[in-house]
Amino acid sequence: MRKKSARCAATVGTAVALAALSLPGTGQAAPSADRLPAGLVAAIQRDLHLTPQEYLERADAAQQVAGYASDLRRVDPGAFGGARLDLDGVPTVAVTSPEAAARVVAAGYRAEFVPSPIDAPEGTPVQPNRRSNTPMSVPRFEVASGTDPIGGDAYITTVEPIATARSFMVCSFGFTAADSAGTPLALSAGHCDPSRATAGTANAAAVYAPNRTDIPNSPRVGEFARSGIGSAGGGLDYSVIRLTPEAAAGGLGKPTVRGADGDVLTITGTAVPVAGAPVCKSGQRSGYTCGTVQAAAYTTDLFGNSGESWSVHGFTHDACTLAGDSGGAIITGTRALGITSGSTVADAAGCTQAVAAGGVLSFGIPVRDILAQVNGSSCAAGSGIAVRTAANPTGMCETPEPAPGSSNPFGSLGSTGS
Repeated sequence: MRKKSARCAATVGTAVALAALSLPGTGQAAPSADRLPAGLVAAIQRDLHLTPQEYLERADAAQQVAGYASDLRRVDPGAFGGARLDLDGVPTVAVTSPEAAARVVAAGYRAEFVPSPIDAPEGTPVQPNRRSNTPMSVPRFEVASGTDPIGGDAYITTVEPIATARSFMVCSFGFTAADSAGTPLALSAGHCDPSRATAGTANAAAVYAPNRTDIPNSPRVGEFARSGIGSAGGGLDYSVIRLTPEAAAGGLGKPTVRGADGDVLTITGTAVPVAGAPVCKSGQRSGYTCGTVQAAAYTTDLFGNSGESWSVHGFTHDACTLAGDSGGAIITGTRALGITSGSTVADAAGCTQAVAAGGVLSFGIPVRDILAQVNGSSCAAGSGIAVRTAANPTGMCETPEPAPGSSNPFGSLGSTGS
C-alpha cells in the first residue's frame, strides 16, 4: 500500500513460461459486447484503443486473477508477491519461488519472480494532486430537466432549503442499492455531503434532481442516510443516500448507470481493483471516460477547502474525471468497481485538454470496501446494504467478501461525522 499527500477539494521482474490462458474460477466466458451502450463503446475505443470485446475480456481476466491470487495468498502467503494485468492484457501473478511459479503457470497465468512477498498487490505508484468539489452556483448539467435520474446523473445538495439556497454542491449518483428492509438507496462520495455530522438524522442534507431552468424548484429525491471521510469513514470517502419512493420508482430503483449522452448500462455484479485492469467511469460532468487501474491499493492525505485533512484509502486510475463527477460510478467490464472521489484535473476545462497536457490521475473508493464498512460482518435486517445488479435487482443484502489481497477490510460499522 502506498501513501502520499495530496490536495483535495471534491467533484475528485522476469516472466516465466506462459501456458495457454484460460479463465479459471467460473467456467464462464467473458460477457458479450452487445450489452454495452454506444456511448460506452465509443469511450472504450477512444480512451483504451480496445474493441468492446477485448475490454470485457480483460476486465473479466483481471477479476479471475484477483480471485486466484487471493486463494494463493491464503494458502501460501510467503510465495505471493502481487497480481496484475500486464499491458498486453495477460493476467500475471508475482511469486517468490520456482514451485509457486509452476503452480501459477499450470493454472493458466503468467508468472514472474520477485524477491519477497508484499502486503497487498498494487501497480506502479503515482502521485495524485486532486482538488475537491466546491459549491457551484452555475454548474454544468449533462442530464436534461425532467429526466428521472439514475446512476451517473447529477444531483445537487445544500444544508439550506433549495428554494432559498445561495449555493449548492454538485455531485453524481454512483450505484443504486437497497438495505435488507428494501429501503431504496444510492452510493456516492462522502465529501459530497455538506453536513456529514447530521447524516441519518431529521436534519440531514437533502438531495435534489436539478431542474436546470428553475433550480429553486428542483425536486427532492432523498437525503444523506450516512456519510464519512477519513477516520470518520473507516478510511474511505463514501455516502449512502436514502431515496424517496418516487425516485426509486424511476431510474434510481434500477441496477443501471448512464453517460452524458443518455446511454444506459446494466450492472451485472461487483468487482475489486486490479492493477492494469480496464475501467470506465460515468459522471454528470464528463460522461463516460475510460482508463486502467494504476494502483489497486493507494492511500493519500486529502485536504479540503477549509484546511481540514483526511487520510483516505482507495485505488487510482487514469480515466479522466472532472469537477462534478465526484460520487459517480466506476465500472470494470459491466461490474460495479468503485465511486469517484477526486482527480488531478478536477478543475480543468475538459478531458481533451487535460490529457494533451500530460495525462490524468483519478482516485476511486472500492465499492466492496464501502459495503464492508457499512455492513460489517453481517447484514441485519434494515442495516446491511447491497448494490443492485442484474442478478440482484432488489439489492438483497449479502455479507460482503473481503477484496482479494486486502489486508484492511475495515471491520464493523463506523461512525459518521466530519
